[in-house]
Amino acid sequence: MSLHPAEIAKEIKSYPFFVGFDESLLMQVCTMVREVVFKSGDAILSSGKMNDKLYFLRSGTCEVLVEQERVGEISQPGEVMGEISVLSGKTVGADIRAKSEVACFYIAGEDFSHVLPQQKDRFQILLYKLYSNVLADRLTKTNEKAKMFEITARALEVAKRELETVTNAQMNFMRSEQNKKTTKRVLFLEPTKKQQVTIKSAMGGTGVDLQIAGTIEEGQASFQEKIPDVIFCEETLADFFLWTQEQNFSGPLVLLQSLNFNFDLLQKIEFVQNVISRDPEDRAGTVKSLLTSLTKFLHNDFFGLEKYLAWGTEVKSLTITKSADRQPSNDQMQEYFKAMGIRGTLIERLQVAAEEMMMNAVYDAPQDATGKAKYNHLPRSTPIDLHEREFPTFKFGSDGNMLAISVTDPFGGINRNLIAKYIKSCYEGNAGSLNTGKGGAGRGLHQILESCDFTIFNVQPGKKTEVIGLFDIDASIQKKDTRPRFQFFFAK
Repeated sequence: MSLHPAEIAKEIKSYPFFVGFDESLLMQVCTMVREVVFKSGDAILSSGKMNDKLYFLRSGTCEVLVEQERVGEISQPGEVMGEISVLSGKTVGADIRAKSEVACFYIAGEDFSHVLPQQKDRFQILLYKLYSNVLADRLTKTNEKAKMFEITARALEVAKRELETVTNAQMNFMRSEQNKKTTKRVLFLEPTKKQQVTIKSAMGGTGVDLQIAGTIEEGQASFQEKIPDVIFCEETLADFFLWTQEQNFSGPLVLLQSLNFNFDLLQKIEFVQNVISRDPEDRAGTVKSLLTSLTKFLHNDFFGLEKYLAWGTEVKSLTITKSADRQPSNDQMQEYFKAMGIRGTLIERLQVAAEEMMMNAVYDAPQDATGKAKYNHLPRSTPIDLHEREFPTFKFGSDGNMLAISVTDPFGGINRNLIAKYIKSCYEGNAGSLNTGKGGAGRGLHQILESCDFTIFNVQPGKKTEVIGLFDIDASIQKKDTRPRFQFFFAK
């Protein structure tokens, strides 16, 4: 039995579409309103077909499908369906199907012409205004969904990249371990539960005998149970290192520092030659750093930027024979990365870091037979032709997630304490204070650290220094307003 127009008016006057209608206009429209019920699964609107009916949901739930994929749902009484096709006179753009039994009111397009002449202009203006409101509301909801989709997509991309980074690091480590017959014992002193979980996930399945201690006392007990091959210790528990000296421990000691370097601590434990600064929120970076570090210590294999890239990544290598080679080498590196589609701002950071690395290798690293620096008193504009035994090597490559550059010199004249002093002077506003009598300004290390996302120093005293710069390709990741990540490794 059909409803009386007065009953229809009582129901629809609260619908958003009819809020601006006065009583007389609303009653006139209600004479055109008809009722329809759809069974579950019935098509209400079909994509690609013409439609001349404006539907208003009374009860039930409808599904919106595009190419048979569900993209939305309509379930609120008063929601409008079919307004775009009625207004535009074009075919329907999406399928709307009854998910349950659905009751609707509808007005046929031809009925709009039956409005009284004295109301017609006002009706048309009001109708188009209401259409605009409906469309604006739909657009707002679509934008909100798109925003949520973008947020979700970004989160998924971050998770994907994190998984790739962790997986690549674990694969690199396990490949390096596959021919080893002895299990290495690794002791971590880490007071934070969250970081303990990260460490366990990093080492899981690698075959390492991992021991984690949350306090110095727990670390001492683990040490006395069985002497570890390598010890990692978070900075707040660094007094443990002093205890290991009393035990005459001769294995590698690694300090885990926050991004804000504690220079006083570095000075207090100068005998700890290996330092890793880390961002506690960067799980993938932490896992990668730990596994790569373990590879170095357990196999006494410290050099090569390949360790920081996915297995099998192509790495370009150039030999620097004179100071004039710096710019052509830098240009070749930039062209290589530009061809990969790397953005300009990242290329600029690469250029700065590469120039400073090569500058240091050409002017600061070379020493004579007595260990005295040969060229670092010269202005950096002075041309130099290097002897063959002085040639540094410039490398660069990318695995799709990270860009890596490195410069290696055959001298190994730098050390952890000197680097710490230079960094401290730069961050305390005294850059250049340690450079008396030298041709450079003393800002090179600072510029390298500020340009790179990660900077790694591998040093074998008297034989080799390798400086590696790593850059995150992801354009959404910006360098934070804090000190960058720095690592130093001492190769005996």
